[in-house]
Amino acid sequence: MNQDSRWLREYVQTGSQESFARLVEANVGLVYSAAFRQLRDHQIAEDITQQAFMALAQKAGGLRSGVIPAAWLLVTTRYLATDMQRAEKRRAAREQKAAEMRTNSANLPEHDAWTEVEPLLDEALCSLSATDLYAVTLRYHQAQNLEQVACALGVSPNTAAQRLHRAVGRLRAYLQQRGVAVDSVALGSLMLTYATHPTPAGLAASIIKSADAFHAGAGILTKGATMVLVSSKVKIVTAAAILLLTFGGTATVVYHATRPSTRVVTIAPSGSDSRVTDRINETWRQGFDRAYALQAGQILRRVAPPFIPERASFYHSAMHGSADSSIMDAATSNDSAAIFGFDSQPEWQSVTFEPFKVLGLTKALAGLRSYDFEGMGQLASLRMPGDWVVRNSSTPQQRMAAIEVLLGDEFGKNIRFVPRTVEREVIVATGRLQIHTLPHPPFPNVVDIYLKKRTDQPLSMAAGKIDNFLGDVGELLAIKFVDETTPGDKQFFWRNFIREQDVRGNSTASVLLLNNLSGQLGLQFHSERRSVEVWFVESNAGKIPPVSLK
Repeated sequence: MNQDSRWLREYVQTGSQESFARLVEANVGLVYSAAFRQLRDHQIAEDITQQAFMALAQKAGGLRSGVIPAAWLLVTTRYLATDMQRAEKRRAAREQKAAEMRTNSANLPEHDAWTEVEPLLDEALCSLSATDLYAVTLRYHQAQNLEQVACALGVSPNTAAQRLHRAVGRLRAYLQQRGVAVDSVALGSLMLTYATHPTPAGLAASIIKSADAFHAGAGILTKGATMVLVSSKVKIVTAAAILLLTFGGTATVVYHATRPSTRVVTIAPSGSDSRVTDRINETWRQGFDRAYALQAGQILRRVAPPFIPERASFYHSAMHGSADSSIMDAATSNDSAAIFGFDSQPEWQSVTFEPFKVLGLTKALAGLRSYDFEGMGQLASLRMPGDWVVRNSSTPQQRMAAIEVLLGDEFGKNIRFVPRTVEREVIVATGRLQIHTLPHPPFPNVVDIYLKKRTDQPLSMAAGKIDNFLGDVGELLAIKFVDETTPGDKQFFWRNFIREQDVRGNSTASVLLLNNLSGQLGLQFHSERRSVEVWFVESNAGKIPPVSLK
């Protein structure tokens, strides 16, 4: 067993943070270099490196015996980088900048052959077997000599040399299939010379500190996205999210509550493995799908209480029989509510411990905020008991149209959501996002939303990207934020120490809040008039009539 595998086993068996720290220090340069090769951005490469090691910390206990950590980390980095590249392509405004960075980067090697090899190298590396990938990593990415490679592999130097020769030959053949001609000797020399980039100072320490926080149950970092919700005053359950994320899902906040009367678990599984999604053969599934599956062309479905017994079976299966007691309480209660995303089967996204109200429901389903609506009046606080199944591929407009129909059926009124472009006062956020963590946070990359002081316990904690964060702050201030910052894909955590009543209508408090955020984010905020889309709510008489609460 190689030393990395021993450290990983010690971490799994004893929770030894020292062993995990050694594992990080031994491989951080390897992972960072791979991330930088693929993304050509030092800051993003740091973020990907953090995510790769946090994924290892999460999934260590479920990895098969004998897994080679370095090989696993390289493959995971490849997946994370690919996700990031896809996200970059969806952001047209950033594509040109990324191209300029690739063209103008002072760190780009001038060697013509390497310029051809580099964009395809990590794809080629991930095509190797784990053992071959480990051998190549030791020799050409960590610059170990043949005797050291042989010792790590547990073979003779002759066998190690043969294995390396075959592995480099496979890399060469893979590259040739993609139009890059390079001989094996030159390929090895190129990797030795150019494959490794200097690791930023403090990156390993930051990863180790984050892993310590994760091991203590303080945070979650996942493939593609992050989520953590922690509170003593707001009962927010994290056990379900931790378990689903451990099995490879991603999570984003789709409905965020800050009122003590509401308890929320928010989960958005995506790309999860068969242990989460392959439940079609379980006996309860047919009954569950009959009640919850969408029909062809159907955008939204409401499943009213009383709930079927198969609902509890779904939660039990989704949590692999280890659901938090609060989750199972919700699963069997007719007073709870859940949102399910739908592709070919309904998959759990979020659950609340009380029925949705109309405003919260429309926000959760359409990805909107309170400031995106006008004229909702009493309708906002009306309760809509039941579970909700929404087609993942539908647009917000399609979902809003489907909600209109369901509201009409429930309240007997012709209610319409009409989007209009209007002039409104907004807050524009500009600048390059650079997190400057305040003293005494639970772990790095934390931004605190506060006025004059922070208490020991925040009201809530969440995580995501800058647009999610600005949306949360906008909810507090009741004003829309326009995001003109870069980079838009950086993940970070934020803790909230204030309530809406602390800042709503108080310009002095609002300025203090924004000043605090500006210092932590490295961003600038200013107010101006902009054209924005607002959803106006209309009924038969042009306004929402009084309706008795149900």
